[in-house]
Amino acid sequence: MNQTPAKKRVPWWGWALIVLLAIGFLSSLSTPRRETKNTNSSVAKETSRQTQAKVNFTGTQFVITNANDFDWEEAEIVINEKYRYKTGLMKSGSTYEIGAGQFTDSKDNRFNPFETKPQEIRVYVKNPMSDDWYGELN
Repeated sequence: MNQTPAKKRVPWWGWALIVLLAIGFLSSLSTPRRETKNTNSSVAKETSRQTQAKVNFTGTQFVITNANDFDWEEAEIVINEKYRYKTGLMKSGSTYEIGAGQFTDSKDNRFNPFETKPQEIRVYVKNPMSDDWYGELN
């Protein structure tokens, strides 16, 4: 007698596993891959700029020079971590004189160099973004 071997059937959970694997594979093909960071991009270079400034205090005015090779389109200058002055455009290589009374605190009190000694100054350049410049005043 000739017996043909019985065909083995794939159980239902086997088919379910095959379908799930196929769906996973197909979805990985259609999912966009994340781009890796390129450290040589212009964005990476722009955010790693170091602010370069020259600052002098005359007794009534702060004399600030933009020593960078790029313009400061938006900067904030802070005296003693309290008194702030927001600038407009400060051209590369240009020097600006800012009266001490133009710096104000959070309550709009003006900086008075006859009452308070300016001890430190910080320049935050926000546009284009760059690392801060810090200096102590003697």
